[in-house]
Amino acid sequence: MSSLLPDFPPGPLDFYRNKASFDWKKMKIFVESEEVVRFLNYASDVLQTLPDFQTDDHSPTLDQQRHKTFKQAVALTQTDFNEKTGKAKTVAAAVRTCIHIAPSAFAKFGINRHYFRDILQNQGTDRHRKFLEDAKNNRINGCFCLTEIGHGSDTKSMRTTATYDKETGEFVMDTPDFEAAKCWASGLGKTATHAIVFAQLVLDGVFYGLHCFVVPIRDARTLLPYPGLVIGDMGEKVGLQGIDNGFVMFNKYRIPRENLLNKYVDVTVDGEYKTSFKSVQEVMQMTFAALSKGRVNIATLAEGYGARAITIAVRYAAVRRQFGPDEDTEIPILEYQSHQYRLFPYLAAIYIVRLFTMYLIDIIDKLEIEQDKRSFSDLITEIHVLSTASKSIAGWLFRDAIQECREACGGHGYLKVSGIGDT
Repeated sequence: MSSLLPDFPPGPLDFYRNKASFDWKKMKIFVESEEVVRFLNYASDVLQTLPDFQTDDHSPTLDQQRHKTFKQAVALTQTDFNEKTGKAKTVAAAVRTCIHIAPSAFAKFGINRHYFRDILQNQGTDRHRKFLEDAKNNRINGCFCLTEIGHGSDTKSMRTTATYDKETGEFVMDTPDFEAAKCWASGLGKTATHAIVFAQLVLDGVFYGLHCFVVPIRDARTLLPYPGLVIGDMGEKVGLQGIDNGFVMFNKYRIPRENLLNKYVDVTVDGEYKTSFKSVQEVMQMTFAALSKGRVNIATLAEGYGARAITIAVRYAAVRRQFGPDEDTEIPILEYQSHQYRLFPYLAAIYIVRLFTMYLIDIIDKLEIEQDKRSFSDLITEIHVLSTASKSIAGWLFRDAIQECREACGGHGYLKVSGIGDT
């Protein structure tokens, strides 16, 4: 076990580590498994050898952060992590490892892999295989466009339209006004060449609800937007500056009929709506089912950010001394019950959310290989509800956890070098 999990080097935390009433190595293997621990060691070793993951002594400009993040995301696609992350536990471990080292890069990498590529694979057919292969080989870079300026959770009310033109056999994408602009899409601001776009399908003036399209938005060689598109960067944010979140507006922008992802529905050359489902609601259920894994991955990201912050805050509390029983003795602030009350509930929450997300991703992975998903309609609905709730709850929970950890470190928690601000 010592080769798998070597002892920590001696240091100021030895006092508490030696007092532990349990073997931390056995606990880690129990929670993670030997397979995951081996992967974590391997991933850490690989990332330390990649030039783009080396730290800098200076604070980069926004453009430098964006450039480095893009190079890091590309580097992640060139590792063999994908082949080694088949199980839910290993996927979650990969998420945690990467976001601790390069949070922006992994988020950017995850959007291209889990949203763009997974949706192409799960919602598309053979006619979309070229997009999928190009994405896997880094010839194109994808983003995901669902949210609009005026609508987020209320997906049914989104207003971007895709109207079929029978004469040309094309869909005409249109944004009626700025409130209908697709926004916050990761990678859209600078680097995405293609987008998964959810738009209201319109046939002969009849609305058929949100459907999914793969849309070329930039020239892959020049990264210049195509005519008929207005694309912009959302600008600097509070954190994750390396991610180029952007917005897009469509002005009678035409795409081929074949760019409709047609695993569950299709539109014929003559403009006829084809589906084996009984209603548009059933179609939308299957369409949005593909987003469940992405929501759970966001909960996993939130847990990873929280784990990073709580680790820093607990270690700080173990070495920061304040007051004591006499003038000559100061005790670590970790001994104070009020401080334990601030941190320990969030420490427990990390394990709860970690186990839950691994469990739910495992179920989703098993469901994805089923050919006839209609027989799992109730399960898909339940997963949709759970994944949506987990994304929100984990976000709120670890937002509060990170802020509590920052304050629990006093003024030091606001220093960039603390590592908490970057989460």
